[in-house]
Amino acid sequence: LATVLQEQGKWQEAEEMQRQALAGMRRVVGQDHPDTLRSMDHLATVLRELGKWQEAEETHSEVLKARRRLLGEEHPHTLSSMNNL
Repeated sequence: LATVLQEQGKWQEAEEMQRQALAGMRRVVGQDHPDTLRSMDHLATVLRELGKWQEAEETHSEVLKARRRLLGEEHPHTLSSMNNL
């Protein structure tokens, strides 16, 4: 649903939905699970679109740090995180 909201330009609603999804992921699969990191990445993208630059940067940085630790420097997801930041 959050992706649909984003596509419709409903960024505030998308942010709320992304935060709910992220909270659920953290609770169900844990902080370091790839799906949780993906949810964080999606939230950071929404925050960037809303002009919440500081929080977006912090969130993207957290994802990058975790992916470096878990996947290594050369993994495609890590490289994608570098690009997003």
